[in-house]
Amino acid sequence: MLIKRMSFVRVVLPVILLVVFAFASLSLAKIPSSRISNASLSVMRVNIYIEKENNHDAAGVKRQAVMQAQREAFQILIERLGSSSEVPNDGVLVSFVNDYEIGDEQNYPTRYEATFNVRFRPEVLEYINQKKGGGSYPQN
Repeated sequence: MLIKRMSFVRVVLPVILLVVFAFASLSLAKIPSSRISNASLSVMRVNIYIEKENNHDAAGVKRQAVMQAQREAFQILIERLGSSSEVPNDGVLVSFVNDYEIGDEQNYPTRYEATFNVRFRPEVLEYINQKKGGGSYPQN
């Protein structure tokens, strides 16, 4: 009986562990979008600096800053995911944004500065994967 246990521990158990490890490695090699956390779809601390012109509209400058932050956050996200997708037009991009936060906002007479945290919806991964595969996406 002792010999059977030793052969199990020396032969069968390592084979079982090897198979389990190989399966786990293969399943983690390609992470489906449903397994990507919301934290990985967040881009934090996007610094925006906009020079104001003489006839500036404060609300317009802030809208411009929000769009610029979303574009830059998308660019950071696709680089993080190892893609070479292009930033979509503003209408499509806005549909991918779940929400954003503005911090350290400074509104001076000649410039606007803020730090943005942008969180994207999981659908952004489908867009990036389509672009990676050469597919097309409607450009509103």
